[in-house]
Amino acid sequence: KANSGFFRDGADLAIVVLSDEDEMSDRKSSAATTVREVTDTFKAVFADRKRVMVHGIIIKPGDSKCLAAQRKVSGIGYFGQHVSDLAVATGGRTYTICDTDYGKNLTSISNDVRKLASTFLLASDPADPSKVEVTTTPATKIPWHMEGRLVVFDTPPPEGTRIEVRYLPK
Repeated sequence: KANSGFFRDGADLAIVVLSDEDEMSDRKSSAATTVREVTDTFKAVFADRKRVMVHGIIIKPGDSKCLAAQRKVSGIGYFGQHVSDLAVATGGRTYTICDTDYGKNLTSISNDVRKLASTFLLASDPADPSKVEVTTTPATKIPWHMEGRLVVFDTPPPEGTRIEVRYLPK
């Protein structure tokens, strides 16, 4: 198999997309892979054994200045809407490809990837983050807080810990 050994047991997957356009961005084909196809396929293959987080260094949707700059340099370029949507769906972030120094962005991505082991993405934003309830089995006393849709533990819970989150979605 071409990807044999690529997906390690017990390791989550972090993806960084660096591109000045989306897949099939020329809009000549409607065969582009959708966010739902990506997330559904990942879940079908890995169930709850593995998580994925996508970050994009792209022409951010709506950033007309960056789009014009990319088109001036390469003659092409499109907003990274699919990458942006996939980043949102997986708890990742997007950054502009027009930055002259990616250092700060790569540091941010690195920090998010490290937090992946101690974070859990909720299916939707909580209506009231202060009313989110987290229970671990076996019980642990690891402090946690909310960051948008993420439940973030100060340190990763021990392997095998069952985590249950109760909240009212927005």
